[in-house]
Amino acid sequence: MGKKIERLGITKEKGWLYYAKNKGGRLAVYRSKMNRGGGKMSSPKREELKVTRITPDYDKYIYYVDGDGDLARAPRAGQ
Repeated sequence: MGKKIERLGITKEKGWLYYAKNKGGRLAVYRSKMNRGGGKMSSPKREELKVTRITPDYDKYIYYVDGDGDLARAPRAGQ
């Protein structure tokens, strides 16, 4: 089960993939247009939505944007 670590209040839109990624030692939240219909996208573009002050610990946790549009983390399997 995940735990919220920062409230971002991002409004999620249908057809977009939301994710957290390391950017210069801090977590940043991005979104990318999802591909539909099985075809290959020519050049997927990502949009940076927010840079947080959280330093990620990928050895212990996975980070994601939850259903409320907030940043959350869950323990990695076997931890």
